[in-house]
Amino acid sequence: GSNVEPSVPYDTIKSISSLSSLQEVTMNVIVNDTYKGNELFGFSNLKKVGTLYVGMTDKVANLQSDFEVSLPNLESANDIYIVSDSVKKVELDKLVRVNKSLYVRSMNLAEFSLQSMVNCSGSLSVIGLSGTSSSVSATTANQTLTDLKFNKLESVNGDFTIKALWGAKNLKLPLLKSVGGAFTIDELRYITEIKLPALTVVGGAFASTSNDAMTTFSAPSFAETGAFTLKGYNQYVLSLTKLDIPELAI
Repeated sequence: GSNVEPSVPYDTIKSISSLSSLQEVTMNVIVNDTYKGNELFGFSNLKKVGTLYVGMTDKVANLQSDFEVSLPNLESANDIYIVSDSVKKVELDKLVRVNKSLYVRSMNLAEFSLQSMVNCSGSLSVIGLSGTSSSVSATTANQTLTDLKFNKLESVNGDFTIKALWGAKNLKLPLLKSVGGAFTIDELRYITEIKLPALTVVGGAFASTSNDAMTTFSAPSFAETGAFTLKGYNQYVLSLTKLDIPELAI
């Protein structure tokens, strides 16, 4: 055989439409940087997956711009990791079960849809920070996602983290009753109200921090948490005028 190295070191796939009949993957689905499509249409009939990786928590996927993770028939997964500033849309409208972690991180995320999930068995994170940055600023925070709605979500057994979504105007959690771990809402810089009408218990610490335009915080049934923090970026920028937590002893 030839010992000559190919001019292109790896194949670049532009379409996975030939996989459209696939309904279950018991192990991992990994979307690498070498994939040159801008969506996952080939997985449109996928119902169950072990772990879906579009990047990893310590490795950012550099994909085509305006990438869409739309899996309209996915119902269950052990883990889902989406870590890429290329991702503009995440649509998981039939997803009802995640055993360990649903982790989404993208500075350019503009649409996030999770319409069917009632219980998240593990942890749930929607983070707007760019790449693996730990510092939130105008150049690293998401400013494109305006609405974040979890219309059917009632419980998260692990941690629940919403962070660095500077463009968010609406956060809807009308049915959320419990979070087993920590519940963090951080750096939703321009949101004016956070209402958690059904929340009763957070097993870990609850923290609403650096939500500096927030004038209303309401959780009328919230009665139990490991720790409670409500503060602005500093002592000068807290805009809160209405605090409604009558059941919580603080």
